[in-house]
Amino acid sequence: MGLTEEASRTERYAELALCRALAARDSEARPDNVGDISLLTGLAQVSVARGRLAAAEQLYRRALAIYEQVAQNQIARLNGPETARGRERMRAVLASSTGSVRREYAAVLRALGRPGETTLRGDFG
Repeated sequence: MGLTEEASRTERYAELALCRALAARDSEARPDNVGDISLLTGLAQVSVARGRLAAAEQLYRRALAIYEQVAQNQIARLNGPETARGRERMRAVLASSTGSVRREYAAVLRALGRPGETTLRGDFG
């Protein structure tokens, strides 16, 4: 078996495993949460490797939407003038933690011929 064939087999296996894990999480009656992000981004990366850019776009978009919802919830808890510095720190941490996902998503948009689109809000606040 050649290297390309082995890589393709590994990608198919990874895709199947990630799809099953995500389907199991989606079947639970609960909102998306931070735990879903690694499944979504992993599946998006496999989708890119397999040439399924439209699927990857939707997965990255969903992962970033979860990040943004979590950010809004975290920042909302830090209300009041005495926590302004905490809000700014939280925005910086969240922007940093989403950087690689945003770059991967932007690369997918470029590959789809839509380089001018933004990667959601990204300002976390």
